[in-house]
Amino acid sequence: MSMNVPVSSINSIASSIKTDPQVFRWFFYALSQTNIRSELVKNRDIRELYDGLEKNSKLYVLVFSALVLVLFTAYSAKIYFLTLSAPVLVYFLFKIDRRRKDTLSKISIPMLLSHFEEAALKQKTLYQICEYYAQKYSIASLVDFNLRADLFPHKIIIMFTRGCPANEGLF
Repeated sequence: MSMNVPVSSINSIASSIKTDPQVFRWFFYALSQTNIRSELVKNRDIRELYDGLEKNSKLYVLVFSALVLVLFTAYSAKIYFLTLSAPVLVYFLFKIDRRRKDTLSKISIPMLLSHFEEAALKQKTLYQICEYYAQKYSIASLVDFNLRADLFPHKIIIMFTRGCPANEGLF
C-alpha cells in the first residue's frame, strides 16, 4: 500500500508567498522575468494584476524612501518631531507589502496551474517546483537566488572592511 501524502498544494504555495520572505522574493524575481511575464500577460486579468503589483512596488519604494529620509533628517538636523510621522509610514509600508504579497500570490497560481496539474503539483516540493522553473526559463532556483541574496550584504561588508587599516591581516 503506497502512501501518496500531498507534499504541497496551490493554497500552501500561495500561503508561503504571503508569509515567507524568501519565497516571496523568488516568486517576485521569477514573475519579473520577461519570458515568464510575456506568457502570463496574455490574460487580461493577470495583466491588471501585474499593473497593480508594479504600482504597489513603486509605492513601497517611495514610502520606504520617505521613511529613511524622515528618520535621517530628524536625527541629523535634530528635528525630532519628524519622527512622529515614522509610525504612519511604517503602517503604510505594511499595508502596501500585504497588497504586493496578495497580488503576487494571485499571479503565481495561474502560472503554476499552467505548468502542473494539481495532482502532480501535490507530489512536488516547493524546491522542486522552483527548480523546474529555473531550468525551463534559465533563471536562478529558489536555493540559488536566496543564497545570492543572503550573501550580498556580507560581500558588501567584506568589500568595505578590506581597505580599513584596523582590519590589516584579517583577510
